[in-house]
Amino acid sequence: MNIEEFQSLAGSIGPAAAYGRAVNSPDWGTVMACRIPEHMQMGMARYVLFGVAPGDFLQAVLRNDLMGAAGQADSINALNLFEYAVFLRSAAPSTCWGSESAVTEWSGRGGMYPQDQAA
Repeated sequence: MNIEEFQSLAGSIGPAAAYGRAVNSPDWGTVMACRIPEHMQMGMARYVLFGVAPGDFLQAVLRNDLMGAAGQADSINALNLFEYAVFLRSAAPSTCWGSESAVTEWSGRGGMYPQDQAA
């Protein structure tokens, strides 16, 4: 899957369901739908699937930087920091989060579907 196919699919069925389909795990899509605020689902999915660097808040979450995430959070995300942790531990590759170097490496490799190798 390439990023254009994903974005088209997400426009039809929503980012969480498209994420579940892209990773071949409807359960992961359900975890995203239940845990990640709707306005953040596309950014999280694009990062995990394609390594697209998200905004400052998601970068802090992915780096495991609680104080940075709290400082960047909007009112909805501030109430959902725990939910991000549940999502990452349950429905994202462990190599895509946890430290600044993990996030940099994940983005550098192009996520789960590097675009130069996408079919």
